[in-house]
Amino acid sequence: MLYEKLFGNVMALNRYLRMLYILPEVNRITHCRILDVGCLDGHLTEYLTGRGNEVFAIDTVNHDIRQRLADVQMVLGEGQRLPFRDNVFDFVFCSDVLEHVVNYEAIVLEISRVVQHGKTCMISTVDGYWDPPIKLRSFLLNHLPPLASRILMGKFAVTDETLHRGFMGHVRFDISLDKLKSDFGAARLLPVKEQTYCRWVGSYLMEIFFSFNEKIRYWIFPLLRFLLPLDRYVPFGRPWQYYVVFEKK
Repeated sequence: MLYEKLFGNVMALNRYLRMLYILPEVNRITHCRILDVGCLDGHLTEYLTGRGNEVFAIDTVNHDIRQRLADVQMVLGEGQRLPFRDNVFDFVFCSDVLEHVVNYEAIVLEISRVVQHGKTCMISTVDGYWDPPIKLRSFLLNHLPPLASRILMGKFAVTDETLHRGFMGHVRFDISLDKLKSDFGAARLLPVKEQTYCRWVGSYLMEIFFSFNEKIRYWIFPLLRFLLPLDRYVPFGRPWQYYVVFEKK
């Protein structure tokens, strides 16, 4: 589809924001045996391939990523029970997964088990809800007649909790940066690099995107994606997302 070739996947605004921060770190990984935990459709897995890397990917659902990523060794399974030997990977990647898992602490232990001593893993996740300076969704829900809000907002005419839990599938809203570092530290994984993002600019772009129906989003998505890099240059507000690189000691 020409639209996707020009502007990308209209439902992946949050994905493109993460990529701005994650890909520079990922692209430094060379000549490693890598595991992507929770690969989904392989949208980030593909950036792990090449550069002499041997890439494994695991998810609970088969998204047929091998059709376009033939070199990736895809495995069906759960992050809480990784079907790999101890100390086998040089780098473990886990993005946008932990907030979807009730017992994410079990994944932490499994990542620690399969990564080699002295090697690293990269974890990205979210902390609660995004925090825009202007609550557009709440304004539309509370000040428009119910019929008008349903027409304008479509399936997103719901509370923030319903949006995050129902549409986005989040079940953990307590994974602060400090908690993540504490949980991984208990598993002998110590932070060596961290980056927070999606502050006011990123959060407000997310707020706008998830405030309107599909037809409106189709037209505003290119502009919103174009504005995503501004998140780097406006360091105000509480960050909603972050990543941490851990090293196994």
